[in-house]
Amino acid sequence: MYSPQAVAYAYEKLFEVCFTSKSSGDSTQIVFAPDILPTLAVDAQQNIISLNTYTGSAIVFPAIWPGDADRNGTVDQFDLLPIGLAYGTSGTTRSNPQIIWEAQSTQEWGKKLVNSNLDLAFVDADGNGLIDAADTSAMARNWQRKHNDGLPKLNQPEIRTGGASLFINADTVLSGPGQWFPLELGTPDQTAENVYGLAFSVVYNPNEVQENELKFSPETSWLGTMGQDLIAFQRNNPTAGRIDVALVRTDGRNVSGSGRIGKVKITIEDVILNLRDGENPKIKLGIENVRLINNADHLIPTTPLSSTPSAKKQVSTSAYDPYLDAKIRVYPQPATDRLYLDYGDLQLRSIQLLQLDGKALSGILAPQRSLSLVGVPAGVYLLKVVAERGVAMKKVLVTH
Repeated sequence: MYSPQAVAYAYEKLFEVCFTSKSSGDSTQIVFAPDILPTLAVDAQQNIISLNTYTGSAIVFPAIWPGDADRNGTVDQFDLLPIGLAYGTSGTTRSNPQIIWEAQSTQEWGKKLVNSNLDLAFVDADGNGLIDAADTSAMARNWQRKHNDGLPKLNQPEIRTGGASLFINADTVLSGPGQWFPLELGTPDQTAENVYGLAFSVVYNPNEVQENELKFSPETSWLGTMGQDLIAFQRNNPTAGRIDVALVRTDGRNVSGSGRIGKVKITIEDVILNLRDGENPKIKLGIENVRLINNADHLIPTTPLSSTPSAKKQVSTSAYDPYLDAKIRVYPQPATDRLYLDYGDLQLRSIQLLQLDGKALSGILAPQRSLSLVGVPAGVYLLKVVAERGVAMKKVLVTH
């Protein structure tokens, strides 16, 4: 800098330094480098003026990518788990908060996610200063988007043996309208202990099912009450043949139990599997990418199981047959944990437990002489029995 006349400066700005950061949540020093070019000042007579230089620093605030709650670089089902773990926590509101997919500066809250060094500001996806169900809106908007500012993923592989089973309870899938089948975590013989959250994927072959019809629906269950102490998120990826699902509690308390926690809708058509009468090919539904945690974000062992229900061609047997109804007996009445069927030598096609309004409580099951009622709430239901000649409807009273 040169001036033809001597000028006195006092705390005035001479230069500005502009730079672009390559990482967020970091800082760097800005120094004068005399080894490259001497730092000096002279007066009009070329006399050197004493000049002191001071090191400065530039602080780059961390960048939040809305929806990437675990800050691993990808928006996926696992981002629901930090929301549940930190649910109800409040902190600093982000300046001009938005959920569009771009890096947004934030001030860290100074509060860490349990069992992690992740600041909770990253979990507050919508930036309103409160971690709650509204933060899932950013997950929905930015699903499967990626960025390069994520932290390295922790090496925490799923523990696939020695724990409670996770599976779709499906035996037979009929062509035609979609059918709902229970998705269950744990069994009476091996319950799921101290559970807080769960994330997983249901994988399928798009050549075997109608991929755009496949979906998961969470239910109020032993895991929690939807909208009260449980939130859920799911997205279907037909191209990859996968449904990504997550459920997590929001009250900080672990629970233990077994049985259905939701249901999966499966739809097939005759033309997909070229179904002919008498042919019952198998379709495969797998469970992968399982992460089961407690409220300390510690992994819980699980045993994910594949389901291979038979695909059968739907035969029209919708006519109610009172004669058939009279030949079928269900007992005991009331029933508690198991219901027994006596249908002699009748040729049955399937059985299904329904609510009184006709909504399915179970999937369409293969004929069997007994039916487990574990997980079925007390109440009055209908057992739909489909035979070669028609349909019988038997009233069932369940008590516990």
